[in-house]
Amino acid sequence: MSTGAHSEEPNLPAQAPTRAKLFDLRSVLGGLFLAYGVIVLVMGLVGGEADRAKAAGTNINLWAGIVMFVLGGLFLLWRRLSPTRIAPDAGEDEQERPTP
Repeated sequence: MSTGAHSEEPNLPAQAPTRAKLFDLRSVLGGLFLAYGVIVLVMGLVGGEADRAKAAGTNINLWAGIVMFVLGGLFLLWRRLSPTRIAPDAGEDEQERPTP
Protein backbone atom coordinates (compact mmCIF):
# COMPACT_ATOMS: atom_id res chain seq x y z
CA MET A 1 0.00 0.00 0.00
CA SER A 2 1.34 3.41 -0.90
CA THR A 3 1.34 6.29 1.58
CA GLY A 4 1.54 8.95 -1.11
CA ALA A 5 5.04 10.10 -0.08
CA HIS A 6 6.39 9.39 -3.51
CA SER A 7 4.87 8.33 -6.76
CA GLU A 8 6.07 5.25 -8.57
CA GLU A 9 5.81 5.63 -12.32
CA PRO A 10 7.30 2.64 -14.13
CA ASN A 11 7.43 4.48 -17.48
CA LEU A 12 9.24 7.60 -16.25
CA PRO A 13 12.79 6.71 -17.41
CA ALA A 14 11.52 5.58 -20.80
CA GLN A 15 9.57 8.81 -21.32
CA ALA A 16 12.28 11.21 -20.10
CA PRO A 17 14.17 11.50 -23.43
CA THR A 18 10.92 12.03 -25.33
CA ARG A 19 9.82 14.79 -22.95
CA ALA A 20 13.22 16.51 -23.16
CA LYS A 21 13.13 16.51 -26.97
CA LEU A 22 9.56 17.77 -27.00
CA PHE A 23 10.41 20.88 -24.96
CA ASP A 24 13.70 21.69 -26.66
CA LEU A 25 13.81 25.49 -27.04
CA ARG A 26 15.40 25.21 -30.45
CA SER A 27 12.31 23.53 -31.86
CA VAL A 28 9.91 25.98 -30.18
CA LEU A 29 11.84 29.06 -31.28
CA GLY A 30 12.48 27.63 -34.73
CA GLY A 31 8.80 26.93 -35.26
CA LEU A 32 7.75 30.37 -34.06
CA PHE A 33 10.33 32.19 -36.20
CA LEU A 34 9.33 30.07 -39.19
CA ALA A 35 5.61 30.78 -38.75
CA TYR A 36 6.04 34.51 -38.12
CA GLY A 37 8.55 34.72 -40.94
CA VAL A 38 6.02 33.33 -43.39
CA ILE A 39 3.35 35.75 -42.18
CA VAL A 40 5.62 38.80 -42.41
CA LEU A 41 7.02 37.63 -45.76
CA VAL A 42 3.52 37.38 -47.23
CA MET A 43 2.69 40.81 -45.84
CA GLY A 44 5.80 42.14 -47.57
CA LEU A 45 4.80 40.56 -50.88
CA VAL A 46 1.24 41.90 -50.86
CA GLY A 47 1.99 45.22 -49.18
CA GLY A 48 1.35 48.42 -51.05
CA GLU A 49 3.34 51.52 -51.85
CA ALA A 50 2.16 53.20 -48.63
CA ASP A 51 3.99 50.60 -46.54
CA ARG A 52 7.21 51.20 -48.46
CA ALA A 53 6.85 54.96 -48.10
CA LYS A 54 6.70 54.61 -44.30
CA ALA A 55 10.06 52.79 -44.35
CA ALA A 56 11.92 55.25 -46.63
CA GLY A 57 11.36 53.16 -49.76
CA THR A 58 12.51 49.82 -48.30
CA ASN A 59 10.16 46.86 -48.18
CA ILE A 60 10.95 46.16 -44.53
CA ASN A 61 8.29 43.45 -44.17
CA LEU A 62 9.81 41.48 -47.02
CA TRP A 63 13.34 41.64 -45.62
CA ALA A 64 12.28 40.98 -42.03
CA GLY A 65 10.18 38.02 -43.19
CA ILE A 66 13.10 36.54 -45.11
CA VAL A 67 15.43 36.94 -42.12
CA MET A 68 12.91 35.41 -39.70
CA PHE A 69 12.20 32.52 -42.06
CA VAL A 70 15.91 31.75 -42.48
CA LEU A 71 16.53 32.07 -38.73
CA GLY A 72 13.70 29.64 -37.97
CA GLY A 73 15.10 27.20 -40.50
CA LEU A 74 18.55 27.47 -38.92
CA PHE A 75 17.14 26.73 -35.46
CA LEU A 76 15.37 23.62 -36.76
CA LEU A 77 18.46 22.52 -38.70
CA TRP A 78 20.57 22.99 -35.55
CA ARG A 79 18.15 20.80 -33.60
CA ARG A 80 18.27 18.14 -36.32
CA LEU A 81 22.09 18.09 -36.58
CA SER A 82 22.77 18.27 -32.83
CA PRO A 83 20.01 16.39 -30.97
CA THR A 84 19.54 16.58 -27.22
CA ARG A 85 21.44 13.86 -25.39
CA ILE A 86 20.10 12.59 -22.08
CA ALA A 87 22.39 10.84 -19.62
CA PRO A 88 21.06 7.31 -19.01
CA ASP A 89 21.31 7.64 -15.23
CA ALA A 90 19.68 11.09 -14.97
CA GLY A 91 16.23 9.64 -14.24
CA GLU A 92 17.59 7.15 -11.71
CA ASP A 93 19.28 9.84 -9.61
CA GLU A 94 16.01 11.67 -9.10
CA GLN A 95 14.20 8.53 -8.01
CA GLU A 96 16.88 7.40 -5.53
CA ARG A 97 17.14 10.74 -3.72
CA PRO A 98 15.44 10.73 -0.32
CA THR A 99 12.74 13.34 0.07
CA PRO A 100 13.09 15.66 3.07
